[in-house]
Amino acid sequence: SSDWIWECDREGRFTFSSPSITDILGYGYHEILGRPCAAYVDPSDLGNLEETFAALEAGGVDDDNRTVTLRWRHKTGKVRWLERKWMVLRDDRGTPRGLRGIDRDVTVRRIQEARIRRLNRALRFLSGASSAVMRLRDREQLLREACRLAVRVGGYLRATVYLVPATDTGDKSMTRSYAMAQDGGAQWRVETGVSGSAGPLLQSLATAGPTIVADLQDAASVATGLPNHDDLVAAGVRAYIALPLIIDGTAIGVVELYCEEAGVFADAEIALLKQVA
Repeated sequence: SSDWIWECDREGRFTFSSPSITDILGYGYHEILGRPCAAYVDPSDLGNLEETFAALEAGGVDDDNRTVTLRWRHKTGKVRWLERKWMVLRDDRGTPRGLRGIDRDVTVRRIQEARIRRLNRALRFLSGASSAVMRLRDREQLLREACRLAVRVGGYLRATVYLVPATDTGDKSMTRSYAMAQDGGAQWRVETGVSGSAGPLLQSLATAGPTIVADLQDAASVATGLPNHDDLVAAGVRAYIALPLIIDGTAIGVVELYCEEAGVFADAEIALLKQVA
C-alpha cells in the first residue's frame, strides 16, 4: 500500500511501520520503531495526539474506527497533512494495549482547500475596499475602514498603513495607522513620526513593488530586516507582505499585512491585494 500502516503501544511508541513511511515522511521504517509518535507530529497538533493516548490509558477509547487529520513533520522539516484512521488493539482480557492505523497523505488537498478559502477572503476584502473608496471621502476614515476590512474580512492578523509626509521634511518619518486583531477585537491607533527604517517597507517604497516574507520562522527571514521579528513570531505571525500605495506612478505609502499562515502569498492572492492597494 502507498498509505502508511502502523501500530503503537499504550505510551504512543511505534511497534510497527510499513515501508511506505519513507515516501510520506522521509524516514526509514526502522528509524521510528520504539520512538514516540509525538516526536514526529507538528507542535500545533500535539494536543490532539496527547488527548487520544490519555483517553486510551484511562480506558475511555472505544473500538470504533476513527478519523483524524494531523500535521506531521517530514524528515526535511516540511509539514505534511496526514488523514488517519485508527482502531484500538486489546489483549485477551480486553485491556487496550495500543492502536493500529493507516495514514494517507492529504497535503495537496489541504493546501488547495486553504488556498481557495484565502482567495475567497481576499475577494471579499477587495469588494469591501472598493465599496469603501466609493462612499468614504475622509482619508482617516478610509484607512480605518481598510484596516478593519483586512482584519475582519481578509483574516489577516494585522494591517498597517504607512504614509510618506506630503511635504519633504528632510527625514524618513512616516505616519502609521493600523488595526490589529487582539483579544477578540480590532484596535486602531495613529502615530506620527514613526521611523521608516524597516527593510521590507523601504524596499517596497523604493521599488514600487510588493515585498514578501514567506515564513518568519525560516532562518533566512531574519536577514530581511523586518522590525520586531522575534516578537512577531511569538505573536503567531508567520507571513508578511508590504504593498506600495501608488499615485501617478509614485509610491506615497505602504500597506503591510501580517498572516498566521506561512507561504500563503501566492500569485493569485498577490494580484488581488495589488488591486486593494
